[in-house]
Amino acid sequence: MSSGDYRSIWHQKPVLRKLYSGFYRRMADTCRPGATLEIGGGSGNFKAFAPHVVSTDILFASWLDSACDAQALPFREGSFDNVVMMDVFHHLERPTVFLREALRVLKPGGGW
Repeated sequence: MSSGDYRSIWHQKPVLRKLYSGFYRRMADTCRPGATLEIGGGSGNFKAFAPHVVSTDILFASWLDSACDAQALPFREGSFDNVVMMDVFHHLERPTVFLREALRVLKPGGGW
């Protein structure tokens, strides 16, 4: 299934939108001020709640800012104040490698 398919499903299911909108709103509200990196941005829904987020996914989509592997992030050390993701962790082949990468790109004292 492509990111576009997920985006289509999002628009067709009002209950799903309501449920996830609450999650996204809480996620955005808990972010520290500053740059936020979203891992697994998929259909791009979090941008409605955090428009300045750098949204990434493993597959390219026109609404994402970067297509990259979360286990080899193309960002400088200490680039972000927050690293967030929704329904992604179980898709990671090497979660420990991802966690190291997330810590690498996170500023000291950043949130995740």
